Amino acid sequence: RQDVTDLAGVSMAKLKVYGPIYGIVITVCVTVFVEGRSGLKFPGPPVFISQIYLQCLSIGMGFMALATWLLFHASMRAQVACVQLRTRKVRVPVPTQRQLDGSRKLLSTYEEQGLYDMFRIPFVMPNGANSPENSDE
Repeated sequence: RQDVTDLAGVSMAKLKVYGPIYGIVITVCVTVFVEGRSGLKFPGPPVFISQIYLQCLSIGMGFMALATWLLFHASMRAQVACVQLRTRKVRVPVPTQRQLDGSRKLLSTYEEQGLYDMFRIPFVMPNGANSPENSDE
């Protein structure tokens, strides 16, 4: 359905805007790390100021890397939610007549079981009935 696709497409479209911005900011952070300082035309600042600057820059780069990771995670999660909504929630699976017949309990099955199975406490006593055979469905 188109409305579900549009709903998930809104978040994916917004996330596509943030991805390149995060990439550019991380690229600038790496460039400053390689050079050691932001400007090379003037004399460098004192060492303790450069250390504080590079520490703040590394913390910022860590947060940008985390934001990029969360960006991709959110985009993939929006796509997964869209597929799940389209396949499982919007189009509810209708069981076939064979599946309905297989899940139906008949009164004769109650009469066929033993006395122990009739009076057992569910989830406490073990089930003594024979397990049904696996079908091809």
